[in-house]
Amino acid sequence: MAGIQSARAFVLGGPIGNAADNWQTPVIGYGLAGDILAPKQMGQEYRWNLPVVYYAYDQNFIEYFRSNGMVEVDKAFAILNSTFTNNPNGIALGLDGYSSDLSEFPLQSEEINYTAQALGLLDLKSLTLGLMVEGLGLGEPERYVWTLRARDHITPGPPCPDNMNYLVIQRNYDPVTDSESSYVNDTLYSYIIEEFCTGPNPLAFAAPFPVDPLAPTLTAVASFNWQLGGYYTGLTRDDVGGLRYMLSTNNLKIETPGTGETIFTYVTNTLPSLTTLDLSTFLNLLPNTDPTTLLGLYPNLVITSVTTNYFITNSSTTFLFVTNYPWLPAGFGQVIVQANQTSQIVGTNYSYTFANVVTNHFFTNWPTIFSVSNLTFSPFSVPPNFILVYKKVSSTKVLGPGGDFYILPPNVVGYILGNQVITNKGSSNVIGQIISIDSTHVEFADTTFFFTNYTYVNVKVIQLVPAGGNPTDIYQGIEKITFVRRDFDNLIGRTWVAATNNYSINSIGGNTVIPHPVQRVVTQPDILFTAQDIPPSDISGFLSPFTSSRSINFDQANILNNEAGPGTIQPQKVITFNTEAPVYYNDSVIFGLGQQPLPELVYGSFDGTTNAPIIYPDGSSIQDIENQVLMQITPMNLPNGTNGIAYTSGVQLTGTGGTTPYTWDIVANALPPGLVLSSDGIISGTPTTGVLTVTPFDFTVRMTDVGARSVQRDFVITIYPHP
Repeated sequence: MAGIQSARAFVLGGPIGNAADNWQTPVIGYGLAGDILAPKQMGQEYRWNLPVVYYAYDQNFIEYFRSNGMVEVDKAFAILNSTFTNNPNGIALGLDGYSSDLSEFPLQSEEINYTAQALGLLDLKSLTLGLMVEGLGLGEPERYVWTLRARDHITPGPPCPDNMNYLVIQRNYDPVTDSESSYVNDTLYSYIIEEFCTGPNPLAFAAPFPVDPLAPTLTAVASFNWQLGGYYTGLTRDDVGGLRYMLSTNNLKIETPGTGETIFTYVTNTLPSLTTLDLSTFLNLLPNTDPTTLLGLYPNLVITSVTTNYFITNSSTTFLFVTNYPWLPAGFGQVIVQANQTSQIVGTNYSYTFANVVTNHFFTNWPTIFSVSNLTFSPFSVPPNFILVYKKVSSTKVLGPGGDFYILPPNVVGYILGNQVITNKGSSNVIGQIISIDSTHVEFADTTFFFTNYTYVNVKVIQLVPAGGNPTDIYQGIEKITFVRRDFDNLIGRTWVAATNNYSINSIGGNTVIPHPVQRVVTQPDILFTAQDIPPSDISGFLSPFTSSRSINFDQANILNNEAGPGTIQPQKVITFNTEAPVYYNDSVIFGLGQQPLPELVYGSFDGTTNAPIIYPDGSSIQDIENQVLMQITPMNLPNGTNGIAYTSGVQLTGTGGTTPYTWDIVANALPPGLVLSSDGIISGTPTTGVLTVTPFDFTVRMTDVGARSVQRDFVITIYPHP
């Protein structure tokens, strides 16, 4: 009979003892010290519904773990990202793309580093991976494969432990049959009931044990089995099974979009007219005009980013003063003019990126902005951002193309121009003769350039406008989450630059899948890693340090009547590591060793190689952290792309803080298929993903200077399907 049973299972997590689960009390083993969730019935799970999740480290974490610690946490997220990606080429097929029995994943992924075990080290990467699996909504499978539902004492009769009776249930579910399972990663479990009658909680609980005493136990990453010297190489079959069940597109749940998310709808409007403007005048304003002044001149501009650059310039000042020369009569002064008093002052240049500027272009190799007059874009696939770069080069200026341009209304995703009427001809004594040209800028000498203004009448524009509130609806699972590291300003600063994500979520109306364009403005990290002193627990006189503390934010607004779920998990999630480590345990009588200290909490990093383990905080690399503070990669965000359309004719990555020239490469994941990164930092090509939905691709770029110092940054490029 055991041979035909399901051999895998997972536990779904949610709030402790909420609503219909109010029977989940500490007396029978729920909500104990360190618990942040409790097991839920299938169908009442809590899940993330965000396709892109940002994480960051604050100054407390960085000062304790430094660069090596950040690398280890990054490795944990790399495991999660590779699990969700499900394709060696980086195409995001998601969790539904795996085989039904999840044979791609092992039943056990923990290995032992015996040097680290002898030192009593706890692997930081593996600890983070387990905390994140829990944070995604999975509970401990072995702990709840059998669990108490109720405990009672029959009266009258002998006192506890006699005359006690219990109800035992299962909260472990099979990802194929959706039924309860007694297995975890092929290990069959039974249980005994431990009863203590009095004392600290729990007074009773169902203690699982393997039917085969030689079978591996606590195999899932969700099991919180952080044994000393152990490290995970990836997720197990049951871990992935639980994530796939929750996030599958077939798992439909009543949900409300979360904080920062806005549901949009399509609206078609007709503009009476759209008149082009003098591009050369606009270009001349940009380098020396601040955003407030620029918006006063062009009120409909949508500025997506602005960079302020400072430079030193010479300033000549003329002084006037009055003096009396010797022997002149009183009252006869002489005005003296003293010129050419030169001083150095700080000048300001601005570089802008706009979302709704469309311009003509006449020069070979200039990035294509927009050249098709009859085209409809996918959600949020506005014409590619137009990045203007300025710098002084002797007597010339680095400027964009001449001619004319027009400004689209905000949130336009497609438009059809009407009839064209020439309304004005003129000239601009600014630019014209090309001095040099490359993929990022054109350099002109000062001369005269002619332009022509046009007016288009009856312009039809398709706009995305807020739908009015965030509608609660039946939504599919998002299937894939991409975790992106986004550091605070200068890594140890306190400013976190907001990010904007555009994507689609699908609701179900009748038998129809209905896509909804969504824009999410992220103003703080979704997941924050920090470190501080965490007080130890003291249970019945036994002291024990906490390895970490963490928060989880359950949205219970849409739970079913008389049930305890389902719901969503919303940011911000904070994971705190204990800065009191290393901690050692002493007991006057333990094992007859007197005051022999035993390692109780020592953070480390290690793997299966012969490399020596890193012990925190002593094993940190000061040089690496200095590189990441001083060397910066820009821009913060990359433009989106469209399948089958050239990617903005190339995007130039730039850097500061090191010794130029820089070299660039990809160190984790991959660019969208069809795009390449050159060694001098240009991302170019034509996306050829073949995807039919809006798909984000995450990857990590490394910039290295001539001194072999390097810094990394995570990016996301979202590819839209071809219209």
